Amino acid sequence: MYKVIKSSNGGVLPGKVIGIKEVVPAGNLETDPDLDDRKQRILEQFQDNAASIIQEAEQQAQRLKEQIMQEREQWEHEKQLLIEEARKAGFEEGLQQGRNQGYEEYGNLLDEANQIVDQTKHEFVKYIEDSEKVILDLGIKTAEKILCQSIEENPERFFPIVREAVKEVRENQEIKIIIHPSKYPLIISRKDELDALMAGHTQCYVYGNEQLKENQCLVETENGRIDASTDSQLNMLHEKLLELLEGVHS
Repeated sequence: MYKVIKSSNGGVLPGKVIGIKEVVPAGNLETDPDLDDRKQRILEQFQDNAASIIQEAEQQAQRLKEQIMQEREQWEHEKQLLIEEARKAGFEEGLQQGRNQGYEEYGNLLDEANQIVDQTKHEFVKYIEDSEKVILDLGIKTAEKILCQSIEENPERFFPIVREAVKEVRENQEIKIIIHPSKYPLIISRKDELDALMAGHTQCYVYGNEQLKENQCLVETENGRIDASTDSQLNMLHEKLLELLEGVHS
């Protein structure tokens, strides 16, 4: 799910563009015997952190749900009190001024009570809708935090983001991948995997731009630009989920 921004001149993102040449090591590097252990520790740490963040989000969501239930119970109680007060007031007026006048006053009080109940119900529904949006915002922020932390701990997880974006535009004649310079060595080292996705006539170029965020990725073609950044994709997901919520309550 990407948002395509049409480009009038097909140019690279304004700003200072750093073209970095691929550096080929002079010889094969020896494999670090502790590499697998470090990878495992990093993965376990990420899983622990992710579990903690998700647990915190679930706890906050549960507290919101409990608060909503308390509000609902209070609303039911107040509704019964209003109806009972209306009955008492109506019958007391009826005893003092006559049965007909009492019924009329009773009816008016019931109408007023019903209006109050309807208003309270409307406010309660609105409160639930607002709470759902709060839970949605919390979930998106939690997902963004987990993604950024995951990429920071293991930069290799950034490559699938670029790969999926390239798949979307691989039929174009020229593809420009624009990333932060810190991610340039990773993408260049796996560029052959990107080239394998494309047709034979497609040319793919990788550029570094220091104005981009570290996890930001732009893919430009002659037909426009794709923002494949994690925050951009989460924002689009957030908009779609809000549309679904509004559709449910409309």
